[in-house]
Amino acid sequence: MDLNDLLLDLRGELYEKPYDSIDFTSYLHRVCPHDRKRPLNWFLPIANHIFRAWQWQLIRREDDNTAYNDIATVNKAFHTVAVHFSDGPGSEAVRQHHEKILPYLWRDQDGLNCGGTNGAQLWDTAFSIIAIAEAGLGKDEQFRNMLNKAHKFLQVSQFREDIDDPFRQKRKGGWPFSTKDQSYIVSDCTAEGLKATLLLQEEL
Repeated sequence: MDLNDLLLDLRGELYEKPYDSIDFTSYLHRVCPHDRKRPLNWFLPIANHIFRAWQWQLIRREDDNTAYNDIATVNKAFHTVAVHFSDGPGSEAVRQHHEKILPYLWRDQDGLNCGGTNGAQLWDTAFSIIAIAEAGLGKDEQFRNMLNKAHKFLQVSQFREDIDDPFRQKRKGGWPFSTKDQSYIVSDCTAEGLKATLLLQEEL
């Protein structure tokens, strides 16, 4: 956003010298004396430079893997800022990031809120199916249409192929926490998705 009085006040409050005079890159290898568990050595600057290049590749891969949803709120924000400064505000990557921000946000009487993920769609659907089946309501006509739709949702949410990334675990046959776009398998969601699917196959 454009520089305004609030941002200027924050810069004056957060930094002990003028913001425009700070060379942030020069602090890459600095560690606060209170945080040092051992003396600094030659390894830290080498590791920092390696990690900088590696982390940028991780950002790109996660954006690609998750269709710009990213895995959770915190890295979604970090990735959006990083891509904004890397690719420019009008870039395709920034546009994709902006399109996937809204699923994390909602407004209530306390104002704007942010969730920890882009939802819990698969998780909630699986538990709802299990509750209905275990309550003995699976054969009840009033639930048939809803259970058919839930079954279809489980089918389209299941991963049918592994992700094309050697650094992510195999996912074929599993389920995510929220949506297929989020892209990563979760073990307990896979367990509940499988249980719900088996129950529906008995009920429908």
